[in-house]
Amino acid sequence: GGLRPRCRGPQLSMLRMKLRWSSPRFFSTGSGVVEHIVLLNQDAFCVVKKRGLADAYIATGADGVPGDLGQATEATARHQFRWLVDLRLFGQERVRLVTLLEATGALLIVYGLADRAVRDNLFVRVVDVAGLLSGEVRVRDCGSLSSFVVPGGGFVEYDAQNESVWAHDGETLHCWDSRTFQRRFVLGPWTDEDLPNLRFTHGLVGLLSCEGGGRLWARLHDVVDGKLKTHCRIDMPGPTDDEIAFIELVNRHALVKRVGGLLTIIDLSTYLSRPIEGTEGWDPDLFVFLPTQEVILARFGDTVEIWRCSGLDACYRMSIIHGVADFRQDRFSIDERHALVLVVRRRGGIKDHHHESQACGLTSGICEVESHCLVVDLGVQGFASGAFFERAEELALLDLRADGIARVSLRGACCGIGGMGLSHMAHQLSTGTLLCVGKHGGVFLYSSFGCA
Repeated sequence: GGLRPRCRGPQLSMLRMKLRWSSPRFFSTGSGVVEHIVLLNQDAFCVVKKRGLADAYIATGADGVPGDLGQATEATARHQFRWLVDLRLFGQERVRLVTLLEATGALLIVYGLADRAVRDNLFVRVVDVAGLLSGEVRVRDCGSLSSFVVPGGGFVEYDAQNESVWAHDGETLHCWDSRTFQRRFVLGPWTDEDLPNLRFTHGLVGLLSCEGGGRLWARLHDVVDGKLKTHCRIDMPGPTDDEIAFIELVNRHALVKRVGGLLTIIDLSTYLSRPIEGTEGWDPDLFVFLPTQEVILARFGDTVEIWRCSGLDACYRMSIIHGVADFRQDRFSIDERHALVLVVRRRGGIKDHHHESQACGLTSGICEVESHCLVVDLGVQGFASGAFFERAEELALLDLRADGIARVSLRGACCGIGGMGLSHMAHQLSTGTLLCVGKHGGVFLYSSFGCA
């Protein structure tokens, strides 16, 4: 055979994936009630539903006790579930976001209140995961973060790459350490007229805005102590009266695009800029940034472009991935350290059904790329018909260091009753666990460890 790339840890983890348990009728009305899901461990998870409802559940054996559920078969995969706790302490909260703070064993919960007078305000609570697993909500003391109120128009955001929690109240930007919950610094205040675009990248927070006369105003602050690293005003090329389509930040480089104009990369250290030819109509629906890998993912409908952005002379499109179905939060997972992304994509006529290596094609914007793609069948005998399996989407692990080539293809996830395709997923690399919600309301847990 030909030469094959050496498998990395996450790839090997994917190759060991097996169905651990499932509940085909978990959401009886389908996946439309689900906003997002969060894994707590191999057998426990949280679900945020429509209208701000949020609950934690755990899979149990036939005796109702959590434990080693072993490898799933058609007869044993469908397990009982036990409701653990309502994440809303008083029942009046409307949960907007739940994020796992894996390093501290806690959940960050952002919520609003049903009271009409304060309905648009956001509040923050941090609770222990261990408490949830025992059926109670234990609130942690997170200092000034727990008493901070974000009025309508502001935001609360967890920044995993910088281990930070950010809160913007419309006038000031606050930063807390997500491990200790000590407030690091406050930036601002600003008025509505001079409010900058706020962008987060590895080790830095950027304040960016366009001034009259076509000048870019930029300030970069260290995320640890808020110290000013860069402050500049740079003349941008192109007509000064054209509307700005977007301003983004990747490390110390700003990406600025005017409507109908060329994408321009600006080095905020040297103040030099360069327009990128052929980008007049380039206006992605969604950006995903991997600053430590100097990579950008840009979505255009069901197409995802992979860009390298490491400098003025090294900002270019590496490849185009076609057939990425509904690329959004809860439908992809990033492993930035290993430059891997797990996406849902249409199978595109691949006919092979065997557990063996094969050449999988990837349509690239530069050339047609092929690589050995290891195929894993996640289906369990009797859970899926052959007709549906032929039409199913697949989970593809794309290698961003190799122009997005698929290294592993997971087929058969969310098949059969309760599945009929994947609606939401949560992937936890540390436990080798993949939780999927099927479009018809089933819940399926695949694991690399703890299976016979």
